[in-house]
Amino acid sequence: MIKKFLLLTLLVLAGLSFYFHHGVQAAGTATITANGQSGIVWVPLWSQPTIAWTSDASTCDVFIGTNQGHGSEPWSSGHPSYTATSPPIGADTVFFLVCYTSPDFANPSSSDEVTVRPLPAPTASIIVNGSHDVTTSVPSGTAVEVTWSSNATYCQVHRGDATNDGPIAWEGANGDVSTPITSYTRFRLYCQGPNGSAFDQASVDVSAPPAVVTHISCDPGTVAYGGSSNISWSSSYASSCTVSPGGWSGISGGPNSTGTLYSSTTYTISCSR
Repeated sequence: MIKKFLLLTLLVLAGLSFYFHHGVQAAGTATITANGQSGIVWVPLWSQPTIAWTSDASTCDVFIGTNQGHGSEPWSSGHPSYTATSPPIGADTVFFLVCYTSPDFANPSSSDEVTVRPLPAPTASIIVNGSHDVTTSVPSGTAVEVTWSSNATYCQVHRGDATNDGPIAWEGANGDVSTPITSYTRFRLYCQGPNGSAFDQASVDVSAPPAVVTHISCDPGTVAYGGSSNISWSSSYASSCTVSPGGWSGISGGPNSTGTLYSSTTYTISCSR
């Protein structure tokens, strides 16, 4: 009786063992990476990242597709663990890893995926006084606002003229500065990033200065022999003036007495910018 009970117990345990090992298969593991990273991986445009996968399955297929799915033909087949170089990446690309465990090759036992996304192309934009890549004019000595921006990792702003880059004035991917202008100036923005380079420029010109305006008067305008008059003067857009005879100076002045006059006398104002 005891022997029959032991034999029945062993048969039951053997059946349970067969059931768990063959009737129900535990889910396997599968991992796929791009350049050693999982999830969404950013790479330079048109680069070829390293795709690596591992699994405890008997065999695996890797499909290339998009977020909408993939085709029926695998990019790589038959390798449960492998490393390969991807095709050039020009847009979002999803690598799907699908693995199978013997003896059931009809239904996947595990899967994983990694998305490879190209970095955006560098951009560059520079404006002067709110004008983008157009020539604006300001009076000489006026301070202008130079603003630039980029998604690149490094930028230089050169301050030159129509034909020469000139020296580096500022650095950085973004900036906003105020600087005086005394002659035609062209600002050139050079940017560099992992996906290449970008360029933009903006110019500012100095407008022609207005003409110097002068005014001189005498009060009274007619005097008797031995009399005197008073001279007054003013000017616009001048830096210095001289009145002769008399030797008076200044961009404006008077009234200054002529002193005693014994003949007709003409007073002249001369100004410089």
